[in-house]
Amino acid sequence: MAQFEWFEFTPLSKDDFISHFQDSKINIEYCYIRWCELYKRCGMRFYRYQYNRHCLVEFREFCYENYINIKYIEELDEDEKYYQSWQKWKQNSSHLEKHFNGQQILIKQLSYPTDKEGQLLQDVGILLIEDIIQGWNGKIQTAAKGLWFNLNINSTPEEQAYFKKIPYSNYLRSSHWRRVRSAMILLEGAICNECLYHHGGESYYGTDWDSELQVHHLHYKNLGCERYEDLQLLCKPHHKQVHLNLTK
Repeated sequence: MAQFEWFEFTPLSKDDFISHFQDSKINIEYCYIRWCELYKRCGMRFYRYQYNRHCLVEFREFCYENYINIKYIEELDEDEKYYQSWQKWKQNSSHLEKHFNGQQILIKQLSYPTDKEGQLLQDVGILLIEDIIQGWNGKIQTAAKGLWFNLNINSTPEEQAYFKKIPYSNYLRSSHWRRVRSAMILLEGAICNECLYHHGGESYYGTDWDSELQVHHLHYKNLGCERYEDLQLLCKPHHKQVHLNLTK
């Protein structure tokens, strides 16, 4: 049976948000609504991608077992005899069921605005001038991303010591680093920080995030316990260019 690594992340609670920004000169209620809207868009995109990619992995396993020479689910005609077999395979997949159930739980955990708060956003139309008045800006957004990241990504002192001892190439293959990388992809909406290109677009599977999107260390002092401000999400060409510039 094909394996697939599933990552779960916890949404930023209203209490955590208020506690962090209570000394800031902003409308905390309004800014939390804006954060929820941002997180909902990025979170749904990330979890949809994970599920779609997992379906594809399972489907290709199904094709291999049944000697079917096709690559994508949509190529399987509903009239074909294998269509119902694939539906049963998908329903009986313990890995896929766990993944899908986890996705549903996480979607429910997303901090959606109440009807009253949602109406506020609809009324203001999320206008730039309203954001300025209420205090929502790039600085607050970055701080909120950092708060979410730092609450979701952690490691023990023993793990940190271990990560710093092993070769860097081994660290990049660790489950901890893969979780860090997934968290950055979610937060940045699969958008390279340099070219601002949205990798994946609106296609069903998107591009292969595993190879096209990479996380760059701005420094290595927190290796094994990285914070959001230590990292940068880049597409593969820009990541390569950054390292070439560092060697000049």
